[in-house]
Amino acid sequence: MNNGSKNPKVLLDEIAEFMAQEAEEMSDEELLEEVGEESAFSHVEELKQHMEERAAQVRRERLADVRARYESALANRSARPLKSRPSVVEIRQRIQKVFTNRREMPLGVAFRNGEYQSDEDLFTLWDQLCELGAVDDKDS
Repeated sequence: MNNGSKNPKVLLDEIAEFMAQEAEEMSDEELLEEVGEESAFSHVEELKQHMEERAAQVRRERLADVRARYESALANRSARPLKSRPSVVEIRQRIQKVFTNRREMPLGVAFRNGEYQSDEDLFTLWDQLCELGAVDDKDS
């Protein structure tokens, strides 16, 4: 076989194919021995472990940050001064009026005609409507 007459690209392709086939047939130990470094595998494991530890640390830091913001939001919410509310009967009437008038602000709430809400549900809905500005709580 005369190698001088073959195209260099064809020769390189044949060499690459030969090397790939040899690598596939070798065991892991033979490959590590061929490379000459068993520490390469352990180095990869160390890097992998370091990355996992760092990812866990970042997750813990993010969790602590989110927890602190959540607790702060809860503290701010509970620190709000309680406004005096009208009676339950008046709240029920005024809420029904808000949903029947529709005014400029369209409200999309499943209210069930006000028949099945506890007083606490009405108080919560009243507070939320006050926050939205849908009802005027100044005359309450």
